[in-house]
Amino acid sequence: MVWFLVLSYAIFWPYAYLMLSYRCASLEEQTLRTFNLYMLAGMPANWAPGISALLVTRFVLHENWRTTTLDRLGLKRYYIWAWLVCPALGLITIWLSVLLGLAAFDPSMIMAQVAGYEFPPGADFRRSFLIRLLPVAVAMPVMMAPINMGEELGWRGFLLPRLMRIGLGQWEAMIITGFFWGMWHTPLFLSRRYPHLGLIMSVGYDVVLSVVFGWLRLASGSVWVAAVAHATLQTVVAKESFLLVPGFNGYLAGYQTSLLGWVPLAAFIAWLAWTGRLPVRSAEAPDLHGPASEPEDAK
Repeated sequence: MVWFLVLSYAIFWPYAYLMLSYRCASLEEQTLRTFNLYMLAGMPANWAPGISALLVTRFVLHENWRTTTLDRLGLKRYYIWAWLVCPALGLITIWLSVLLGLAAFDPSMIMAQVAGYEFPPGADFRRSFLIRLLPVAVAMPVMMAPINMGEELGWRGFLLPRLMRIGLGQWEAMIITGFFWGMWHTPLFLSRRYPHLGLIMSVGYDVVLSVVFGWLRLASGSVWVAAVAHATLQTVVAKESFLLVPGFNGYLAGYQTSLLGWVPLAAFIAWLAWTGRLPVRSAEAPDLHGPASEPEDAK
Protein backbone atom coordinates (compact mmCIF):
# COMPACT_ATOMS: atom_id res chain seq x y z
CA MET A 1 0.00 0.00 0.00
CA VAL A 2 2.95 2.30 0.58
CA TRP A 3 4.01 1.91 -3.04
CA PHE A 4 0.48 2.72 -4.15
CA LEU A 5 0.42 5.97 -2.17
CA VAL A 6 3.91 7.00 -3.31
CA LEU A 7 3.09 6.46 -6.98
CA SER A 8 -0.33 8.14 -6.76
CA TYR A 9 1.11 11.29 -5.20
CA ALA A 10 4.25 11.34 -7.35
CA ILE A 11 2.27 11.19 -10.59
CA PHE A 12 -0.46 13.67 -9.66
CA TRP A 13 1.25 16.41 -7.66
CA PRO A 14 3.64 17.58 -10.46
CA TYR A 15 0.66 17.81 -12.81
CA ALA A 16 -1.29 19.76 -10.17
CA TYR A 17 1.59 22.22 -9.95
CA LEU A 18 1.52 22.71 -13.73
CA MET A 19 -2.24 23.17 -13.68
CA LEU A 20 -1.94 25.82 -10.97
CA SER A 21 0.58 27.69 -13.10
CA TYR A 22 -1.70 27.38 -16.09
CA ARG A 23 -4.83 28.57 -14.30
CA CYS A 24 -3.06 31.61 -12.89
CA ALA A 25 -2.63 32.95 -16.42
CA SER A 26 -5.53 34.05 -18.58
CA LEU A 27 -6.73 31.69 -21.26
CA GLU A 28 -6.11 34.33 -23.92
CA GLU A 29 -2.41 34.33 -23.08
CA GLN A 30 -2.09 30.62 -23.72
CA THR A 31 -1.57 29.16 -27.17
CA LEU A 32 -3.85 26.40 -28.40
CA ARG A 33 -0.91 24.03 -28.40
CA THR A 34 -0.20 24.69 -24.73
CA PHE A 35 -3.87 24.26 -23.86
CA ASN A 36 -4.03 20.91 -25.67
CA LEU A 37 -0.90 19.69 -23.91
CA TYR A 38 -2.47 20.37 -20.53
CA MET A 39 -5.68 18.66 -21.53
CA LEU A 40 -3.81 15.60 -22.78
CA ALA A 41 -1.82 15.48 -19.55
CA GLY A 42 -4.98 15.70 -17.47
CA MET A 43 -6.26 12.19 -18.19
CA PRO A 44 -3.17 10.24 -17.05
CA ALA A 45 -2.80 12.55 -14.04
CA ASN A 46 -6.42 11.97 -13.00
CA TRP A 47 -5.75 8.28 -13.50
CA ALA A 48 -2.71 8.37 -11.20
CA PRO A 49 -4.38 6.33 -8.42
CA GLY A 50 -5.82 3.84 -10.91
CA ILE A 51 -2.53 3.36 -12.74
CA SER A 52 -0.72 3.03 -9.43
CA ALA A 53 -3.24 0.45 -8.22
CA LEU A 54 -2.81 -1.67 -11.35
CA LEU A 55 0.98 -1.47 -11.23
CA VAL A 56 1.16 -2.40 -7.55
CA THR A 57 -1.39 -5.19 -7.97
CA ARG A 58 0.54 -6.75 -10.85
CA PHE A 59 4.21 -6.13 -10.06
CA VAL A 60 4.34 -5.74 -6.27
CA LEU A 61 1.56 -7.99 -5.01
CA HIS A 62 1.65 -10.30 -8.05
CA GLU A 63 -2.13 -10.54 -8.12
CA ASN A 64 -4.70 -10.40 -10.89
CA TRP A 65 -6.08 -6.96 -11.80
CA ARG A 66 -9.59 -8.41 -11.38
CA THR A 67 -9.20 -8.13 -7.60
CA THR A 68 -10.00 -4.42 -8.08
CA THR A 69 -13.50 -5.39 -9.42
CA LEU A 70 -12.77 -3.42 -12.58
CA ASP A 71 -14.04 -6.34 -14.64
CA ARG A 72 -17.59 -6.42 -13.30
CA LEU A 73 -20.56 -4.12 -12.90
CA GLY A 74 -21.80 -5.40 -9.56
CA LEU A 75 -25.34 -5.22 -8.23
CA LYS A 76 -27.36 -3.16 -10.67
CA ARG A 77 -29.71 -1.52 -8.18
CA TYR A 78 -26.90 0.51 -6.66
CA TYR A 79 -26.44 2.50 -9.86
CA ILE A 80 -29.73 4.23 -9.02
CA TRP A 81 -28.21 5.23 -5.69
CA ALA A 82 -25.06 6.38 -7.46
CA TRP A 83 -27.05 8.64 -9.79
CA LEU A 84 -29.39 10.13 -7.20
CA VAL A 85 -27.66 10.38 -3.81
CA CYS A 86 -25.18 13.21 -4.45
CA PRO A 87 -27.55 15.42 -6.50
CA ALA A 88 -30.30 14.97 -3.90
CA LEU A 89 -27.97 15.86 -1.02
CA GLY A 90 -26.71 18.84 -3.01
CA LEU A 91 -30.23 20.16 -3.53
CA ILE A 92 -30.94 19.72 0.18
CA THR A 93 -27.85 21.81 0.89
CA ILE A 94 -29.14 24.57 -1.38
CA TRP A 95 -32.59 24.41 0.23
CA LEU A 96 -31.07 24.66 3.73
CA SER A 97 -28.84 27.55 2.64
CA VAL A 98 -31.85 29.52 1.43
CA LEU A 99 -34.05 28.49 4.38
CA LEU A 100 -31.45 29.66 6.91
CA GLY A 101 -30.86 32.92 5.07
CA LEU A 102 -27.25 32.09 4.25
CA ALA A 103 -27.84 32.36 0.49
CA ALA A 104 -30.53 33.51 -1.93
CA PHE A 105 -32.14 31.53 -4.72
CA ASP A 106 -31.43 32.80 -8.24
CA PRO A 107 -34.11 31.68 -10.73
CA SER A 108 -32.29 33.42 -13.59
CA MET A 109 -30.03 30.39 -13.98
CA ILE A 110 -32.99 28.16 -14.79
CA MET A 111 -34.59 30.79 -17.01
CA ALA A 112 -31.33 31.26 -18.89
CA GLN A 113 -31.28 27.56 -19.66
CA VAL A 114 -34.94 27.58 -20.68
CA ALA A 115 -34.34 30.55 -22.97
CA GLY A 116 -31.79 28.51 -24.90
CA TYR A 117 -34.40 26.00 -26.04
CA GLU A 118 -37.04 26.34 -28.75
CA PHE A 119 -40.36 24.95 -27.60
CA PRO A 120 -43.36 24.23 -29.84
CA PRO A 121 -46.31 26.62 -29.57
CA GLY A 122 -48.52 25.89 -26.58
CA ALA A 123 -45.99 23.54 -24.96
CA ASP A 124 -45.49 23.41 -21.22
CA PHE A 125 -41.96 24.81 -21.09
CA ARG A 126 -41.25 23.33 -17.65
CA ARG A 127 -42.13 19.83 -18.79
CA SER A 128 -40.27 20.27 -22.08
CA PHE A 129 -37.21 21.58 -20.26
CA LEU A 130 -37.17 18.61 -17.89
CA ILE A 131 -37.54 16.22 -20.81
CA ARG A 132 -34.46 17.79 -22.40
CA LEU A 133 -32.56 18.00 -19.13
CA LEU A 134 -33.01 14.43 -17.89
CA PRO A 135 -31.11 12.72 -20.75
CA VAL A 136 -28.16 15.04 -20.08
CA ALA A 137 -28.26 14.30 -16.35
CA VAL A 138 -28.28 10.58 -17.12
CA ALA A 139 -25.77 10.56 -19.97
CA MET A 140 -23.10 12.86 -18.53
CA PRO A 141 -22.28 10.69 -15.50
CA VAL A 142 -21.96 7.67 -17.80
CA MET A 143 -19.66 9.58 -20.15
CA MET A 144 -17.56 10.90 -17.26
CA ALA A 145 -17.37 7.62 -15.34
CA PRO A 146 -14.28 6.34 -17.25
CA ILE A 147 -12.43 9.53 -16.28
CA ASN A 148 -13.47 9.37 -12.64
CA MET A 149 -12.67 5.67 -12.61
CA GLY A 150 -9.02 6.73 -12.42
CA GLU A 151 -9.55 7.93 -8.86
CA GLU A 152 -12.07 5.34 -7.77
CA LEU A 153 -10.01 2.41 -9.02
CA GLY A 154 -7.19 3.49 -6.74
CA TRP A 155 -9.03 4.64 -3.62
CA ARG A 156 -12.12 2.42 -3.54
CA GLY A 157 -11.02 -0.35 -5.88
CA PHE A 158 -7.59 -0.94 -4.30
CA LEU A 159 -6.90 0.91 -1.03
CA LEU A 160 -10.26 0.44 0.72
CA PRO A 161 -10.44 -3.36 0.39
CA ARG A 162 -6.70 -3.69 1.13
CA LEU A 163 -7.11 -1.85 4.41
CA MET A 164 -9.96 -4.18 5.30
CA ARG A 165 -7.96 -7.27 4.42
CA ILE A 166 -5.22 -6.32 6.86
CA GLY A 167 -7.76 -6.27 9.67
CA LEU A 168 -9.36 -2.81 9.72
CA GLY A 169 -13.12 -2.48 10.03
CA GLN A 170 -15.21 -0.90 7.32
CA TRP A 171 -15.60 2.43 9.13
CA GLU A 172 -11.89 2.74 9.82
CA ALA A 173 -10.95 1.70 6.28
CA MET A 174 -13.33 4.22 4.68
CA ILE A 175 -12.13 7.05 6.92
CA ILE A 176 -8.45 6.33 6.30
CA THR A 177 -9.08 6.02 2.57
CA GLY A 178 -10.86 9.38 2.64
CA PHE A 179 -7.94 10.98 4.47
CA PHE A 180 -5.38 9.88 1.89
CA TRP A 181 -7.80 10.80 -0.90
CA GLY A 182 -8.17 14.27 0.58
CA MET A 183 -4.43 14.73 0.99
CA TRP A 184 -3.99 13.67 -2.64
CA HIS A 185 -6.23 16.63 -3.62
CA THR A 186 -4.26 19.05 -1.45
CA PRO A 187 -2.53 21.04 -4.25
CA LEU A 188 -5.87 21.77 -5.92
CA PHE A 189 -7.74 22.68 -2.77
CA LEU A 190 -5.01 25.09 -1.72
CA SER A 191 -5.14 26.83 -5.08
CA ARG A 192 -7.45 29.49 -6.46
CA ARG A 193 -9.39 26.76 -8.21
CA TYR A 194 -11.36 26.19 -4.99
CA PRO A 195 -11.15 29.51 -3.15
CA HIS A 196 -13.89 28.58 -0.70
CA LEU A 197 -12.04 25.58 0.67
CA GLY A 198 -9.12 25.30 3.01
CA LEU A 199 -6.96 22.27 3.63
CA ILE A 200 -8.82 21.12 6.74
CA MET A 201 -12.24 21.45 5.12
CA SER A 202 -11.16 19.75 1.91
CA VAL A 203 -9.72 16.73 3.68
CA GLY A 204 -12.68 16.59 6.07
CA TYR A 205 -15.15 16.69 3.19
CA ASP A 206 -13.34 13.90 1.37
CA VAL A 207 -13.39 11.78 4.52
CA VAL A 208 -17.16 12.17 4.88
CA LEU A 209 -17.77 11.63 1.16
CA SER A 210 -15.47 8.60 1.21
CA VAL A 211 -17.92 6.86 3.54
CA VAL A 212 -20.73 7.30 0.98
CA PHE A 213 -18.59 6.19 -1.96
CA GLY A 214 -17.14 3.36 0.14
CA TRP A 215 -20.63 2.13 0.96
CA LEU A 216 -21.56 2.12 -2.73
CA ARG A 217 -18.40 0.21 -3.61
CA LEU A 218 -18.77 -2.41 -0.88
CA ALA A 219 -22.53 -2.89 -1.12
CA SER A 220 -22.55 -3.17 -4.92
CA GLY A 221 -19.40 -5.28 -5.21
CA SER A 222 -18.03 -3.08 -8.01
CA VAL A 223 -15.86 0.00 -8.24
CA TRP A 224 -17.88 1.10 -11.28
CA VAL A 225 -20.78 2.15 -9.03
CA ALA A 226 -18.47 4.46 -7.08
CA ALA A 227 -17.13 5.85 -10.37
CA VAL A 228 -20.66 6.73 -11.53
CA ALA A 229 -21.38 8.43 -8.19
CA HIS A 230 -18.13 10.39 -8.50
CA ALA A 231 -19.03 11.41 -12.05
CA THR A 232 -22.50 12.51 -10.95
CA LEU A 233 -20.91 14.60 -8.22
CA GLN A 234 -18.72 16.44 -10.70
CA THR A 235 -21.23 16.84 -13.54
CA VAL A 236 -24.47 17.55 -11.67
CA VAL A 237 -23.74 18.62 -8.10
CA ALA A 238 -20.98 20.99 -9.19
CA LYS A 239 -23.58 22.93 -11.20
CA GLU A 240 -26.28 23.11 -8.51
CA SER A 241 -24.64 26.02 -6.68
CA PHE A 242 -25.32 28.15 -9.78
CA LEU A 243 -28.92 28.26 -8.56
CA LEU A 244 -27.80 30.65 -5.82
CA VAL A 245 -27.04 34.35 -6.08
CA PRO A 246 -23.23 34.79 -6.05
CA GLY A 247 -21.63 36.32 -2.99
CA PHE A 248 -22.64 33.84 -0.28
CA ASN A 249 -20.06 32.52 2.19
CA GLY A 250 -18.89 29.27 0.61
CA TYR A 251 -17.32 28.11 3.84
CA LEU A 252 -20.70 28.08 5.56
CA ALA A 253 -23.30 27.24 2.93
CA GLY A 254 -24.23 26.84 -0.72
CA TYR A 255 -21.74 24.20 -1.75
CA GLN A 256 -21.91 20.56 -0.73
CA THR A 257 -18.30 21.08 0.39
CA SER A 258 -19.39 23.77 2.87
CA LEU A 259 -20.01 23.12 6.55
CA LEU A 260 -23.76 23.16 5.96
CA GLY A 261 -23.27 20.72 3.08
CA TRP A 262 -21.80 18.22 5.49
CA VAL A 263 -25.12 18.05 7.36
CA PRO A 264 -27.09 16.15 4.65
CA LEU A 265 -24.06 13.91 4.03
CA ALA A 266 -23.76 13.10 7.74
CA ALA A 267 -27.52 12.55 8.00
CA PHE A 268 -27.43 10.14 5.07
CA ILE A 269 -24.54 8.21 6.61
CA ALA A 270 -26.42 8.07 9.93
CA TRP A 271 -29.45 6.71 8.05
CA LEU A 272 -27.27 4.02 6.44
CA ALA A 273 -26.04 2.97 9.86
CA TRP A 274 -29.50 3.14 11.47
CA THR A 275 -31.08 0.96 8.75
CA GLY A 276 -28.27 -1.61 8.93
CA ARG A 277 -26.91 -0.85 5.47
CA LEU A 278 -23.57 0.18 6.90
CA PRO A 279 -21.39 -1.63 7.72
CA VAL A 280 -22.10 -3.82 4.72
CA ARG A 281 -22.78 -7.45 5.57
CA SER A 282 -20.28 -9.91 4.09
CA ALA A 283 -23.12 -12.01 2.66
CA GLU A 284 -24.09 -9.09 0.42
CA ALA A 285 -20.52 -8.31 -0.65
CA PRO A 286 -18.54 -11.57 -0.78
CA ASP A 287 -15.29 -9.89 -1.82
CA LEU A 288 -14.86 -7.87 1.39
CA HIS A 289 -12.15 -10.04 2.87
CA GLY A 290 -10.85 -11.98 -0.07
CA PRO A 291 -10.56 -12.11 -3.88
CA ALA A 292 -13.50 -10.70 -5.77
CA SER A 293 -16.26 -13.06 -6.88
CA GLU A 294 -19.06 -11.94 -9.15
CA PRO A 295 -22.52 -11.50 -7.63
CA GLU A 296 -25.31 -13.54 -9.19
CA ASP A 297 -27.25 -10.64 -10.70
CA ALA A 298 -24.08 -9.06 -12.08
CA LYS A 299 -23.41 -11.99 -14.45
